[in-house]
Amino acid sequence: LVGPAVDEVDAIREALLNAEKKHQLVSSMKKYVGYGGIIHNFKNYVIRGNIKYEKKIIEQYDLLISKIKEYKSLKAVSPAELALLDDIQKVFTKYYNGLPRVVEAVNNGTPVKQLDKVVKVSDGPAVSALHKLGSSLFSVESEYWFKTITAKINLLKKIDDYLAKELITSID
Repeated sequence: LVGPAVDEVDAIREALLNAEKKHQLVSSMKKYVGYGGIIHNFKNYVIRGNIKYEKKIIEQYDLLISKIKEYKSLKAVSPAELALLDDIQKVFTKYYNGLPRVVEAVNNGTPVKQLDKVVKVSDGPAVSALHKLGSSLFSVESEYWFKTITAKINLLKKIDDYLAKELITSID
């Protein structure tokens, strides 16, 4: 079977099949950035200046970027999802790119209050993007689904009618 209705159903099916993988990737991303993740370790480095936090930030950033790339490589990733993934990457790239300035400031003995001002990052866009990605994994609108699946059923009905007509003609 071919046609726009079949293509749409196939796209919806692909999106649903990828939903579990997307959920796993978003969960991993949240783990790499939240409590115990990049933001937490960045703040810990600013406060304590311990190199173990610097290493964790770099490791978690690399893991985050790999999960973003993996998500982008899936089939049926919408332009909206790509934009949200870019928002996440931009925010945490600011942390990553700012880390050497913080390390230098720590090594120069800059007080914590001043260190906190060395790199200013608004987490809002990433938090919002992660929330949207995490809460819209199965966001197939029911009306859209109904129209698309109905079109496919109607196409199958036409084939059924044609085959029935041909069978009756053959029997006669």
